[in-house]
Amino acid sequence: AAIANISITAERELTLDFSQPIFSAGLQVLIHDDGTGSTSVWKILLSK
Repeated sequence: AAIANISITAERELTLDFSQPIFSAGLQVLIHDDGTGSTSVWKILLSK
């Protein structure tokens, strides 16, 4: 398992099995956790 980004190189592909994205939108979403324990609509939508 990797915690950070690992760039794909020919050498790494010999020993690691990289998954290939089926869709790339270039969109990333960051959601603030307010600590209340409630489930927001964003968390429900983005957990699928």
